[in-house]
Amino acid sequence: MSDPTLSCHPGTQPATWAWISGWGIQPQRFEAAAKRALPEATHRVFAPEPGAVDAALNCGTTHLGGYSLGSLLLLCALDRIDFSGRLCCPRRYRPFATKLGLAGKRHRPS
Repeated sequence: MSDPTLSCHPGTQPATWAWISGWGIQPQRFEAAAKRALPEATHRVFAPEPGAVDAALNCGTTHLGGYSLGSLLLLCALDRIDFSGRLCCPRRYRPFATKLGLAGKRHRPS
């Protein structure tokens, strides 16, 4: 069951989300994941490129989110964002190097 504060509010229209995807993540792929996570909501996804923050802010949605590079773009623009909706910046899964126990290890030449 999805969180009602993220999808829709009782007695109101379903939430609409503007997302800025991450580096190397096609907007269509991110949109499919967003629809699986919040099926009751409408999603618009923008590539993380110049103008993405302005496009997301001006598309008429009730919520704003970013992933990876998209989150960074939003956080860098916080002073310009006059947004009364919900802001969401989910974090990535642990890096593969950490999962494999390789993080922080370096080869030292003898």
